[in-house]
Amino acid sequence: MARVALVLIVVLCPVNGLRERDRGLNRWSQLATDPSPADVPQTFAWDGKLLAAVRARVLKGDADLKPAVAALVRSADSIMKLDTSKWTVMAKNYTPPSGDKHDYMSVAIYYWPCNSPHFPPPYPAGCNTSTGLPWVSHDGVVDTAAVEKFDSEPLGHMAAAVMTLALSAYLLNNETFAQRSQMLAHQWFWQESTMMNPNLNYAAFRPGINAGDASGIIGTVRLVHLIDALQILKLSKSFSEQTELQSWFSQYSEWLTDSHLGKGESRAKNNHGTWYDAQLQNYALYAGKPSVAKTVAMQARLGNGIHDTLVEYR
Repeated sequence: MARVALVLIVVLCPVNGLRERDRGLNRWSQLATDPSPADVPQTFAWDGKLLAAVRARVLKGDADLKPAVAALVRSADSIMKLDTSKWTVMAKNYTPPSGDKHDYMSVAIYYWPCNSPHFPPPYPAGCNTSTGLPWVSHDGVVDTAAVEKFDSEPLGHMAAAVMTLALSAYLLNNETFAQRSQMLAHQWFWQESTMMNPNLNYAAFRPGINAGDASGIIGTVRLVHLIDALQILKLSKSFSEQTELQSWFSQYSEWLTDSHLGKGESRAKNNHGTWYDAQLQNYALYAGKPSVAKTVAMQARLGNGIHDTLVEYR
């Protein structure tokens, strides 16, 4: 479902700052022009005017877009049939050190028990062959069985579903899709019994080593596009939780800037640091904190070896 929604966005509505530079070949300008301001979502990463232009073409029955829209709707219809009650942080069978299951947990994806049968002896020095502690890194090899036990997969399912349903609702004026999209966001971010606390204190933990790691912050990068899905939902008649969702992302952006793990990730000089910036800027914009977003933009990490691609987040 995530792939279908992303394909539609990439093909029809390129991310701001990544359109073709040769305006003579820029086919995006040939889309329906000057959509009504009321139809333009105030998105941050996606281009709202282009989304509105695509929507106008879809509602007019543009034959060129029918295959992509049909695939998107099939995906949305399949989500509507799913039992999504387990897409919460409360569904895991583990309790973090805080004692509060509302705290998000994820395991470092490349870490394995030191006595894992996937990697034959000799075992690393200091390995407790009875407990498998401490876990050790096998870079590039994901311990899928361990990952599935925690919260990263439900987060991914929820974010992809909210995005797919929001796009389908917007393009087709379908309030049923919009209502389900909002319900999933409410369940994850705001419903008292199931909501995620706005922190990643226990993300990417490494058994026998630590309870959480700064590298786990990249795990919420999926929320960057979810923010735009929420902005799209604002145009829906049934959307009613803007203030509550803004409050959650305000608290999360504060955790990113003030926590020990957040500060550590902000100093990363690779894709982790870049995606930290992208997340913080988008969450701050959504939460109504433009000064925070501007500070992130002004401190962009062009000196960290990432020069070839610059994505603008307005």
